[in-house]
Amino acid sequence: MLKFILLFSFLLLCFMEKLSIRNLELNKQIDIGSVTLSEQDIIDYALANDPLDFHINKKAAEQSIFRGLVASGSQIFNVLHKTGWLPLVGHTVLCGLEVNNWKFLRPVYANQTIKGTVTPIFIKENSDKNVIIVWKYEFTDSKNELVQTMEVTILHKK
Repeated sequence: MLKFILLFSFLLLCFMEKLSIRNLELNKQIDIGSVTLSEQDIIDYALANDPLDFHINKKAAEQSIFRGLVASGSQIFNVLHKTGWLPLVGHTVLCGLEVNNWKFLRPVYANQTIKGTVTPIFIKENSDKNVIIVWKYEFTDSKNELVQTMEVTILHKK
């Protein structure tokens, strides 16, 4: 099911207008979509990337501090970065420079919808006409509570 959602989201975003780095507004939040992970989505991702019991074993997860199966911390970022952010500005990326202040504030459970936004919080043109941008990612649940946040510094071409 997640594969279908990712494909649909990717196709939808392919038809969206790509963002121009020149027109970005400092501190203006940009919606990058939402995702709802099934139990199987969580297990499959964790088996490949983060095979801890509370990500892959329902019984063990129920006995953990989470009291249920939870997504790997990187899963929400990876999905929404790929389906929401990359189609908008991926065409301008030269390379990533750093990740800072990645905070996992609340667990993400199966069938919980998580919304993602990115905000350019720092924009600087450097001497070779490339642009350094610090993007603040924020992921919120259906109660609009922050579940995860991070800052990613990217070198973009103009």
